[in-house]
Amino acid sequence: MRRGAVAGLMLAAVTLSAQSVDNWQHWQYGAPITTSAPAPGGPRLVGVVVPAAVTARARPQWEDLRVVDGQYVEQPFVLWAGASTLTREWRAARLLDPGFVAGEYSQVVLDLGERPAVHNRLRLDLAATADYQTWIEIAVSGDARTWQVVRDRAPIYDLNRAGMGDKREAAYPPSVSRYVRVRLLDGVTRFNIVGAAVAEEVESKIELLPSDLVFAPSEVGDRRSGWASQGGADGLTIAEIRIETTQAQFLRPMAVEASDDGTTWRRVASGEIARTRVQSETRETLSVPVWAPPAKHWRAIVYDQNDRPLTGVTLRALVRPRRVVFQESPGQT
Repeated sequence: MRRGAVAGLMLAAVTLSAQSVDNWQHWQYGAPITTSAPAPGGPRLVGVVVPAAVTARARPQWEDLRVVDGQYVEQPFVLWAGASTLTREWRAARLLDPGFVAGEYSQVVLDLGERPAVHNRLRLDLAATADYQTWIEIAVSGDARTWQVVRDRAPIYDLNRAGMGDKREAAYPPSVSRYVRVRLLDGVTRFNIVGAAVAEEVESKIELLPSDLVFAPSEVGDRRSGWASQGGADGLTIAEIRIETTQAQFLRPMAVEASDDGTTWRRVASGEIARTRVQSETRETLSVPVWAPPAKHWRAIVYDQNDRPLTGVTLRALVRPRRVVFQESPGQT
């Protein structure tokens, strides 16, 4: 194994002393770099993950990060982080045959026109005067007579009046069918569907790693369950909040909030978490993606409505790993 160091206002795992080298006597923290033995053919590029604890001590854009070799000679490097990509272009659809079957569902058929492009995501616009939360069924057809169900139960909701945001989109397997039938599976409420659109969504996933952030229950008001991070999280940029629970089946909206002082909170993400069982198959959605600047405090809020709170809950915050990439030569540490 070959070793070097990452120096700067960083992880207090190794302290660089004035006796090491005069050039680094005012740098307070260091963390070791361990790499495998280099190939004998010559120099190579090496990438090392920057730990979350290092990020917490660094300046916001890591301008105080340095890489030094075993002789404490500074080495050039690139700070690299993978980024996920999401492409989605909405296409409006013509609404056909809106209707309501009491005790069963509200329904509408979307006409995408002749030879429609690939579509795998649906968005509904509803004229509603109160918060709602329901399931939808999505089916496709080439002739509007013979239907294939491609998503039997997808959650949608609008809880803006309760401060929990909305989700009026649902994904399904890619299709080129001209017609899409949507049923809102609430036989009590008649939904007024005023618009709809479809899109082909293409997403590339990136690597995520668990952070050291710890969450504990927090009071957030009636019909809600909350968990707040413990201790400061300076410089931590969260990519995803993931929940684990022993509850067998559930559907809940979840919001993610951030704060710099632990008192004033701002919402930075929302989505739904769910676990359903269809015949012998269990389907889960247990995480909410987060795109937000770094914050000192984080919390997650689950909207329970009239249901009992989830049981056996554990929350984890995941981060996008950043790497220092530098050149290592044979014999260099």
